[in-house]
Amino acid sequence: MTFRHVPCGTPVNASEQLAISRIQSKLQPLPGHWVQLSNLCHSSDSMRLSDEIDQVLIGPQGVFVVEVKHWDLAWIKQQPLVVDDEAERINEKARRIAGKLKTAFDPGFVAPRFVLTRGDTGVQAGQRMRRRGVPVFGLSECRDLVDAEGATRLSPDQVERAALLLEPAARAALTGDLRSRSEERRVGEECRSRWS
Repeated sequence: MTFRHVPCGTPVNASEQLAISRIQSKLQPLPGHWVQLSNLCHSSDSMRLSDEIDQVLIGPQGVFVVEVKHWDLAWIKQQPLVVDDEAERINEKARRIAGKLKTAFDPGFVAPRFVLTRGDTGVQAGQRMRRRGVPVFGLSECRDLVDAEGATRLSPDQVERAALLLEPAARAALTGDLRSRSEERRVGEECRSRWS
């Protein structure tokens, strides 16, 4: 079992940093090979602006696109239009990630997820809350977030391949190849310049 965190950018707030470390601590003991890409700038083609994706979790159970929100369940109920708009955005990001991966192999369904940093759970009255089909999880529900008990879909090679397709600069972090550090810096600078 291996777990690697690849920071692709800098968290924009304390909630994102908290989610990175909490998810990391919960996924490390899981069986299998896992990669956590955080603060990923992703563009499906050169004509589009890059998406800023809080986290992409890749492991035996598949690929999960995670949007971190400093919300609780009460706020979600009070602001349904805002939440639905954010759900549409994370659905689109997941579709674009799936499209990128399908150029190389079939990753299965690329699942969008909300993670709330306020409140413990996305379950209410025995049912997981969903907005526009996007399930809501609390920080304490990382095993459910990645369907840890689900069937294995991706081999360790596919996990690595997916991470490298989404973030070529991750090669140094995943393989230890020091020759790609300059490439990693160049890609990171490109991502930062797109958002400045």
